[in-house]
Amino acid sequence: MLRHMTVEQVECPLKEPAHKDYGSPYWHIHRADLHRGLLKAAVDLGCKFHLDARVVSIDPDAGSVLTKDDVTYSADLIVASDGLNSMAREVVLGRPGPPVPTGQMAYRVTLPAAKLAGIPELQEIITVPRNNHWLGPHGTILSYLLEGQNEPLINFVFTCDVNEADLPPGVDQRMGTAKEVRNSFKGWDPRIEKMLGFVEKVLYWRLYTHEPLVSWSHSSHRLVLIGDAAHAMTPYLAQGAAMGIEDAAILGGILSHPRYSSPSTLRAALPLYEHLRLSRANKVAAASVESRWFTQMADGVKQRERDAWLLLHPGIEAGHINIRSDKVWLDELFGYDAYRVLEEVLGDMPN
Repeated sequence: MLRHMTVEQVECPLKEPAHKDYGSPYWHIHRADLHRGLLKAAVDLGCKFHLDARVVSIDPDAGSVLTKDDVTYSADLIVASDGLNSMAREVVLGRPGPPVPTGQMAYRVTLPAAKLAGIPELQEIITVPRNNHWLGPHGTILSYLLEGQNEPLINFVFTCDVNEADLPPGVDQRMGTAKEVRNSFKGWDPRIEKMLGFVEKVLYWRLYTHEPLVSWSHSSHRLVLIGDAAHAMTPYLAQGAAMGIEDAAILGGILSHPRYSSPSTLRAALPLYEHLRLSRANKVAAASVESRWFTQMADGVKQRERDAWLLLHPGIEAGHINIRSDKVWLDELFGYDAYRVLEEVLGDMPN
């Protein structure tokens, strides 16, 4: 959706192309539901979990971590998925590697879809399973439906330049109210104004990224990074979790192969993992940052040219000016098959 006082709408169907071209559904999954699924799979495989066990130091040469309760855990390999403010990243780098601010922030609103039922202008948004994407100056809005554990949910993410009144210097995240969202998105779609009237609390957070790393593993070959610890993603292409899951699939596939399944082969396994993942993850991260400028153009000649082009070119096509509708890019992004990549490199994979 293109944001003006009168909203113009462009549709880009993804459901059928996802099945037909990429052999997989296009899903929206609540983070808690994903966590539950991953937890069950891990427990079924015999994994053990230690909760409230924050790691305060890592000894990569010994392959050990020390928790806040002064408990040491040792392993052949430490796989660090400790996110944007990763401690393990600094150990791999050998120096501090703080996140890089993007100058933007996000507001998140999640509420039961039933809370907006009976409002004619919101009916389509809360019943049709799709991405709704509003483009505007220095900001975007995204909404989509989630199944939820007990009832359907609607999730809204508002991205815009940092408002220092909402997030003062030194504050990266806090809870607030819908009033601040209204102030930042005044004059956008009146349906958004209507929805915000039913919102009590909003989560605010600053958006960061990382400078690309040349290596994701420590020279000891006993510590390796995956997910945001290796390649923090901005949310503009919604690929952060997807890239982390791809990392895990490739690393797990390599380490489960007989050729790389012993501690003595980590010296070869980890560089192979980096070879298969580093370039792709960095490319997606860079594309995510770049795509921000397309969706958040200031009002003016270029914005009007963009909007006119989008209205004339709905759907997916090669060379589309919107990366989200470019067939060439989508083939590369969604057509990626971690297991095919592993098979090409390792040959037949064990069951």
